[in-house]
Amino acid sequence: MDNGIWLKTVCTKNHFNISDQKILLIEKYCNELLSWNQKVNLISRVSEELLWSRHIVGSISFLFRFQLEAKSSVLDLGTGGGLPGIPLAIMQPDLRVMLLDSIQKKINAVNDVLSRLPLPNTATICSRAENLSKRKEYQGTFDYIIARAVASIKDIITWGRPLLRASQLEPNDFQAELERTGTIPKGAILLLKGGELAQETEEARRMFKLRGCYQFPITVDGIDPSELSDKKLVIVCP
Repeated sequence: MDNGIWLKTVCTKNHFNISDQKILLIEKYCNELLSWNQKVNLISRVSEELLWSRHIVGSISFLFRFQLEAKSSVLDLGTGGGLPGIPLAIMQPDLRVMLLDSIQKKINAVNDVLSRLPLPNTATICSRAENLSKRKEYQGTFDYIIARAVASIKDIITWGRPLLRASQLEPNDFQAELERTGTIPKGAILLLKGGELAQETEEARRMFKLRGCYQFPITVDGIDPSELSDKKLVIVCP
């Protein structure tokens, strides 16, 4: 089956609307990513054949259950080859997405990919997250921070919290809004992770006295669970 048709079928099965134009953009992105991956290690060569199921659906599957507030700013921390930031920017073009990575050759590759895609809502920056968090011009400037298989929960919070715009909601209101509307309130760190997270989560709770930390399983109708490396969404309200 054609990859674009396959993606549309999966999205439909999961009650998520995706336009043909967005599918064309995803196809273009995948082609550019695979081309660059021959020169720069953006994704593992082993997972190239799972690009659509593991990386594309893995990046957007949390949107099958939740949504981000419109016209928000998002920092993709440790973007690598543009994941999950570029698929997210395609799915929700009203977002402003900053793609961050510490490796210049990866940012160079992502910049070239972006030059071939009509995605004016994206930008890149090359820096270590811990260094960016010390720069005043970036502190408190992002509504959301998202990270996919980058580091431990406590490390992402340490690096990301100074960059995050503080939530205006009380902890109980944050959870109520999330459950009532399916919209993740601003001021949240989103982590797409696999594996057993109980110890990581408990360690983060102790270290930071979090206002909220919520964990949701990621299941996708139409995809074998073994093809998804990111099986949980962790939403942290620092």
